[in-house]
Amino acid sequence: MDGKVGAKKSNRAAIGQLLHEEKIARVPIENMFYKDLPPPFISIVGPSGCGKSTLMRSMVKYFTHQLIDEPRGPVTLSSSKTRRITLFESRSDIHQFVDVSKISDLVILTINGACGLEMETFEFLTLLISHGLPKVLCVVTNVDGRSNPKYLKSIKKRIWEEICPGIKFFHVGKVELGRYTDPDLGKLCRAVGVMKYRPIEWKCMHPHVIVDRVDDAFVYGYVRGGLIRKDMEIHIPGIGDNRMADVEVLIDPVPSHGENRLSLRSKILYSPMSGIGGIKKKDAGEENKMKIEMDPGVEIKIFKGGKAIAEETSRDELSSTSDKDSDESEGGEECIEEQDEPSLDFEELKEMTSSRFQKDATTEEELIEKFNRGYEEKEKEKGNFLLREKRRLEEEMKRSEETMVPGVVIPGRYVKVRLSSHIPLSIDESNVIVLGGFLVAEKEMNIVQGKIKKYKWYKKILKTNEPAIFSVGWRRFQSIPVFSMKDATRNRMIKYTPESMHCNVSFYGPVVPAGTGFSVYSEKGDFRVLALGTITDVNGDAKLVKKLKLVGYPKQIVQNTVFVRDMFTSDLEVLKFEGASLKAVSGLRGQVKGPHGKNGEYRAVFEGKMLMSDIITLRCFVPVEVHRIFIPVDNLLGKWRGLRRLHEIRESLGLTHSYAPQNDSSSEEMGYGAEEDYSLPREIESKLPLDKRSIAVVSRRIELPVPPECREKHEIKDRIVKERIRKDQEEKERMESLQRAKEEEIGKKEKEREQRIRKTIHDNYKEMAKKRLKKKR
Repeated sequence: MDGKVGAKKSNRAAIGQLLHEEKIARVPIENMFYKDLPPPFISIVGPSGCGKSTLMRSMVKYFTHQLIDEPRGPVTLSSSKTRRITLFESRSDIHQFVDVSKISDLVILTINGACGLEMETFEFLTLLISHGLPKVLCVVTNVDGRSNPKYLKSIKKRIWEEICPGIKFFHVGKVELGRYTDPDLGKLCRAVGVMKYRPIEWKCMHPHVIVDRVDDAFVYGYVRGGLIRKDMEIHIPGIGDNRMADVEVLIDPVPSHGENRLSLRSKILYSPMSGIGGIKKKDAGEENKMKIEMDPGVEIKIFKGGKAIAEETSRDELSSTSDKDSDESEGGEECIEEQDEPSLDFEELKEMTSSRFQKDATTEEELIEKFNRGYEEKEKEKGNFLLREKRRLEEEMKRSEETMVPGVVIPGRYVKVRLSSHIPLSIDESNVIVLGGFLVAEKEMNIVQGKIKKYKWYKKILKTNEPAIFSVGWRRFQSIPVFSMKDATRNRMIKYTPESMHCNVSFYGPVVPAGTGFSVYSEKGDFRVLALGTITDVNGDAKLVKKLKLVGYPKQIVQNTVFVRDMFTSDLEVLKFEGASLKAVSGLRGQVKGPHGKNGEYRAVFEGKMLMSDIITLRCFVPVEVHRIFIPVDNLLGKWRGLRRLHEIRESLGLTHSYAPQNDSSSEEMGYGAEEDYSLPREIESKLPLDKRSIAVVSRRIELPVPPECREKHEIKDRIVKERIRKDQEEKERMESLQRAKEEEIGKKEKEREQRIRKTIHDNYKEMAKKRLKKKR
């Protein structure tokens, strides 16, 4: 009995182990070879005044025990023995939100506990969903003992509903000497230090360099995503297209400490834009000494048969030793980096020294144990597809590094790039500068089609042929979209986007792979992200059509044949629409037969006799062209100004949206009528001073004087208003005349029908009378 119970337990344990392995198994992505080599990019995002700068200073102090007054640009530091991170504080600018959402490995959302959730937070989350959602942590600032726990819990639930449940929250509030001192800050830093980052596939396919230092003709930064090479075409968001004229690999300013390094943890802080780290001005001419060979995997062995030490370890130690000697010789000059010297006792020193020698004596038990261990590993690899794939990818990575083409740099290296067009030194260093690499076909421009949906928090709807700012790939540009809906036979243009469903969009932009996400946003508004979408087609063949209704009038009627005028302008147009279906306002259907006469007149046949007062319509579809307009958003070079939308033009001219004429009934309802003037009540008039009682009658329609510089604009406005009122009045009179003619025609038809009915009744009565007479006879 005990044996059966034990067998059942073992079966359940084996089944549970298999289910767990199947749940966690993921096929590794081929383009994620170098995902752990560059330092992960951590962005601190939030609205203005929520404590981002204080949080960044506090994290830098926690990791490096160094102070930084005004953090500007990327700040790279060592977070542990083997890891380093790059921190960046993002401003609440929508353009910077777009760039940061594409390159972040981890986002720390900063929420002001006193104000609650603000629109900037939701705007950034919306952009993350569009461009790829990385890992997210939330920090609530300004939290003290008086904060309401229910209110803080409601913030957590709202963020969980927006992204996913389980996102970690940290609360900080106590500030001393310009930084947070709460215990939760330590929990946040520990969570950041041990977190595993899984880069997004799009980011792994597109190589890029996040610039942390700008010189006269060079930029510096870590290579991320993929391989870069000399003469590579790039795009800098906010500046424009460029080219890497030269690429040099430099010594890593914040080296990662591997297991083969001799030194222990060294707390390094590197932020040239903030004035910390970098190269001194007197050594600027000797940067060529920092150039190293681009042969990865070079190792140095101290003893024969011992462990290999990384080349960068020996070079770092040699450079640190030479720096110490030079500092002693120069008389106590300050060092850029501080390195903690390890304190080793006798046992640790003995173990470290013995590990450098090969063991000559090998016992039989050790050989058996080594054989069994290797056999067990092979058995595990047989049934583990994930492990086999990882081993295969690692071997391919090693082979690719061994056979690498000269001039190609792998991710994780710190490089100096010379651009063909220099970046101006007057650029704001608080902006993120990204050198984004292209794929093979992403340099071309064409008509791009996508699937789009208006975002739920944008109150208005988008209109066709109104300019909008797009973010596709690395580019940010302004274009003119055309929205459409597909049916069984055609792609029909629509004037506005639907409220709660997807529609198609066509615009002129860069060619990117199908499935790439994009966003539409504006610089102003309550919620600046307008819509999200996905690219579906880039072949440039949109084939858009729009509905068109042509109107004509009868010129001559011969039974069922009608000669129509005022619909076309030439015989060629008539021949193009020969055989098309026609429909009259009275409901009669017909067909175009052929041209007849001049100026586009033609002959048509209808199913019944038509009246001269009827109106003939022809419903058709005409092709729509997409405007080939592409305006890059170069906001980093200065104040950017693109095409204005229709409501912005109206506001600048002082025009309102509708100019419907006011009829008499509306004016009477508003209180305007025969009495133009309004008399003050006697009670109020008696309280006025004596010199003011003469102004007892006040006109309701007083026009203020117009300054000379604005007179022309107001005259244009008045002219436009009068013209629109005149056109509306003419349209109203025409519609009334048509309505009267239609009513008269209907009245005539009713009278004819009544006469026919009466005649029929009279004839029937006569026949019945005749039949009765015959029966009587």
